[in-house]
Amino acid sequence: MELDAKIKSVITSAGLSGRQLAPLFNSSPEVAATKISRGVKKIDELIKICDFCGAEIIIKTKNGMTIPLTINDIKKGDA
Repeated sequence: MELDAKIKSVITSAGLSGRQLAPLFNSSPEVAATKISRGVKKIDELIKICDFCGAEIIIKTKNGMTIPLTINDIKKGDA
């Protein structure tokens, strides 16, 4: 499964559509849907989408250490 399809799966598993992410992007529903259909290109957008949908992003290293990426990891200027 490609990355864009996985992101769309996260959104739909939360019972949402791209249009319903408008508040997240401070945009109209149409702009939000277009942004999702064109693909997420930035890690901060991915973190925001996952947070909005109640999903988690966790990096697992070779030695088994887990590192969560959360909304708190995004710099204030990036939010």
